[in-house]
Amino acid sequence: MTDSELTDKLLTKGYLTAADAPEIDNDEKGAALRDKLDKEIHNENKEPYLVHELFDYENGVIKGIIFNMDIIPTRDAAMDKLSEVSNNKEIKITQAAEKEINEIGNV
Repeated sequence: MTDSELTDKLLTKGYLTAADAPEIDNDEKGAALRDKLDKEIHNENKEPYLVHELFDYENGVIKGIIFNMDIIPTRDAAMDKLSEVSNNKEIKITQAAEKEINEIGNV
């Protein structure tokens, strides 16, 4: 897809995946693409908030997404959308495990 097609999809559908641009699955290249598209969109006087995230799925699969928070408002919603369109199962953790992870992060 061209950069123009990518920005159009971000403004209408709200997300891009590696199916649109393979570099999205790479942390550095995906972030660079987000920055480039963000600059192009803002040059058109539009102001969406774009986020690039990598998510872990079952069997060690790591997939990336660039999403427009005006359309996909949360990280969880972005993970759900990416899971849906890439046919990857999300890793589900228990509330106790999530609490422990958060406590470790706050040390």
